[in-house]
Amino acid sequence: MINCKIINWIKSKPFYIFEVKSFLEEEFYNKLSKNFPDLPTIEKNKFTVFKNNKYALKSESDIYKEVLENNLYVKQFDNLINSDEFKKIFFWKNFIKILLSRGLNLKHFFKMLRIPKFVKNINRKSFFYNFGIFSKFQITIQYSYILDGGFIVPHPDAGNKLLTLMIYFPEYAHEQKNLQKLEMGIGTTFWDSEINNNNNNHIEEHEKLEDFYKNSNIMYKSLFQKNSIVGFIKNQYSFHSVEPINVHKNYIRKSININIWY
Repeated sequence: MINCKIINWIKSKPFYIFEVKSFLEEEFYNKLSKNFPDLPTIEKNKFTVFKNNKYALKSESDIYKEVLENNLYVKQFDNLINSDEFKKIFFWKNFIKILLSRGLNLKHFFKMLRIPKFVKNINRKSFFYNFGIFSKFQITIQYSYILDGGFIVPHPDAGNKLLTLMIYFPEYAHEQKNLQKLEMGIGTTFWDSEINNNNNNHIEEHEKLEDFYKNSNIMYKSLFQKNSIVGFIKNQYSFHSVEPINVHKNYIRKSININIWY
């Protein structure tokens, strides 16, 4: 089901940003898009609720397990993301980039250079998390829904996250040119900022946001295009955001976010 394996590296400093065009076979992408879990028909209280009109269906949740049982294409996508082929393309081939992404961080090096092992869950309270012989890696999947007017403030992602990939599912890819143009502009904004933030502190206070925008520059903004992966390697400078959505009052911005953790 993976159609394209060529990674286009867009930026390397202050952090790596990349894209993969036409990632999935077109037929499968279209079927997954048509069978994207529908937020309005599932009780919202079963979803993870974020601030600013964002909801998420997370692979760690019970409702996700229910969806897997009833949605063939979500199940197939889950199998694909956890496959050896996917790990090879995005993790193993880029291991050195990921290893060096945080400079001379000895804790990071120690975690990364033990015997590698992908697991379903990581127990970070376990003694073996810090002192075992294995480097345990975990892949999680998040179906993301941002309602019109919603947004995500600048943040660098959690410190134990290594890699983030996003696949967009636009609604107006082939019709209604005015809405298509608005929708194309709601991709992910990546920032060049000198703020050193390894703890995933979201910049939310009005004064701090103003200061961030004043002292940071947009280094790349992805287009909200179908069947393309946009991703980045996390470090302490990997600030990104989604600016306020303004398409129409019933619009929902849909994407799948794939994260690799240690």
